[in-house]
Amino acid sequence: MSRSFHHLESDHQIKATIRGLQDEQERVQKKTFTNWINSYLSRLDPPEEITELFEEIKDGLMLLKLLHQLSGENLVGESVKRLTSSRIHSLNNIEKALNFLRSKEIKLVNINGTDIADGKPTIVLGLIWIIILFYQIEEHTQVFIAQHALSASMSSLDTEGANSASSSRGTSPPPEKRRAVNAQGAKSKLSAKKALLKWTQKTLKSNKNITDFGKSWRDGIAFNTLVHSVRPDLVDLAQLRHNSNIVNLDSAFLLAEKHLKIPKLLDPQDVDVEKPDERSIMTYVAEFLKNYPNMGEPKVPGQSSHNLEDMMAEENYIYNSLLGWLEESEAYITDLLIKSIFKDREEEFERYQQFREERKNKREMLQIIITKYEAKVSVTFTEERVTTITNKWEKVTQETKHWLRKIDTNLPGQLGHIGAWLNDAEELLNQPITTDGSHDDTADLIQRTLDEHKKFFADVDVVVHDFQQIRRAGVCGGEKISENILSELDTRLLEVAKSAKLRMVKLEYEELKYRLLAFLVLAEGKLKTWTVKYGRLESVEILYNNYMEFVYDKKFFELYEDTYAKVQVAAENYMRQDMQEDERQTVRKFTTDVKIQFRNLSVEIHSMQAMLEEVLDYWRRYTNSVEQMIQWLDSAEPMISQPEDVQSEFFHDLNHWHDIHIAMNDAGNFLIDTSEDSVALDLKQQLLLLNGRW
Repeated sequence: MSRSFHHLESDHQIKATIRGLQDEQERVQKKTFTNWINSYLSRLDPPEEITELFEEIKDGLMLLKLLHQLSGENLVGESVKRLTSSRIHSLNNIEKALNFLRSKEIKLVNINGTDIADGKPTIVLGLIWIIILFYQIEEHTQVFIAQHALSASMSSLDTEGANSASSSRGTSPPPEKRRAVNAQGAKSKLSAKKALLKWTQKTLKSNKNITDFGKSWRDGIAFNTLVHSVRPDLVDLAQLRHNSNIVNLDSAFLLAEKHLKIPKLLDPQDVDVEKPDERSIMTYVAEFLKNYPNMGEPKVPGQSSHNLEDMMAEENYIYNSLLGWLEESEAYITDLLIKSIFKDREEEFERYQQFREERKNKREMLQIIITKYEAKVSVTFTEERVTTITNKWEKVTQETKHWLRKIDTNLPGQLGHIGAWLNDAEELLNQPITTDGSHDDTADLIQRTLDEHKKFFADVDVVVHDFQQIRRAGVCGGEKISENILSELDTRLLEVAKSAKLRMVKLEYEELKYRLLAFLVLAEGKLKTWTVKYGRLESVEILYNNYMEFVYDKKFFELYEDTYAKVQVAAENYMRQDMQEDERQTVRKFTTDVKIQFRNLSVEIHSMQAMLEEVLDYWRRYTNSVEQMIQWLDSAEPMISQPEDVQSEFFHDLNHWHDIHIAMNDAGNFLIDTSEDSVALDLKQQLLLLNGRW
């Protein structure tokens, strides 16, 4: 029993220790995140500041103002008064902020408006961290990631063509094999945390061994080294080893704030601990990345050569080589579409295959140009030049498709018909799923697209069967067909059949998805009409009847649940197809997010019934008490001039009328708070008059 007791006591101590660490982490994050938010709210006119994060986030206004400062987009929240419906207005503001974040494809897992409105610490801190991660860290690490990828690509170009580049400034032919650079691909390989750590390591170089955003920063040397990377004159690195942690930390934070305009988000005492808070340190370090992204870099980032002239030559070499190839290709294909320049179809098809491979290699050059331009790490790739090269590329792409259609449709007999069908199928499959206006309109458009898709591919099995017969024979229309051509057609037909099934399943999912979104928009629109400042009794009764009809008569919740169930089935079917994992995650995220969004929305819609009934009840109480008071006052006022015994008899139940007077004022004040301005003014004037008479 003794051992058991000590075991329980040990467990209790461990839990207490963990709880203490969690409380400390929450305290530090709250302080850091508050400082970070204030660094943006201070830019408002007039400047604003918060002191109690968990309280001041509850109405959603601070959240909207913060997102406005971060995004530059106009987000206006509703003013919140201290009245019965204030929570609904607060939830509207919060939901508007959360929907804005979702529109940026930001994942909001286990975060809902009610928890934010309740000021739950873990949820609030989680939301602010997501915002910091997106706007403070990811946004500024993207350029670094792109530069990192481009640097590797340009190094590859340097290695493969160094001799020719140095001798003739881009007049020699380009190497045929290059590694394609894709900023999005690079981004997916490096998380924001890893990218920030990589940037930090690159910036600090050999001055400090940084392996994390925790203990590596405790002694303050890393923070001082960041300051030194921007302003070497401010920090004596040799002296840091002789200082205490607190002295180093305090010095770094003060120097960064005074000379580098880096806000003091951290306190030395919060960093000089056994386990510094990782998120707080990442938030602070990201301020350096945001303000000084190219610390320790050559003047032109993203380039393996340190010479500006060499970089310009390399970029011009890539651009001019690609432009020349595109112009030659356009003229070549235009000519062959008109003339017959090949001795037979086999020769033409082989030339087409060679050209397709050339185009594939040239695409890598185009990707380098676009990626460097979008990442703003180019010297010569201007908007005009990028527009010119992309337009040329698109034109050659279309001409290449025309060339392939010519080859396919000119095949003999039935094979020519199959070739024409195959080109039409590939063109149809390449058409994007378009959106048009409202969610309902988009769903209708997708439904029409789905009907066209099913109609076109209804005979896909027949086409494949006919082709397989021709392939086995090796002959069509009395002409022997080369295995090279037949093999290519076979591969394309199999890909079309596979892609057609995937597209059909996707269209079915997308149509239902937009039907579901239309339900949400309809519900949100209705909710807005019910949460406005109210009019007189008659207009509130109309709103209430509208609410009851929408929710109960039209069975809104039942219809939504039915549609959501269909979306889930379609989503599961879609996710079972062969697709990219990120697409599968997007579908899974949508079904999860929309479930949470509707759960929050349904709570608000259900609460509106009680709110409308309460307003109606107050209107009826007010109307009834006013009628009684007017009738009584009309009788009471003449009594003032009557003899005392007559007055005593009339006013014997004055306490009863006192209660009615109080009830009238209570109901009137509630209605003043909840009614639109013109109605509220009339109520104030009526109460003022009646209270004066009373």
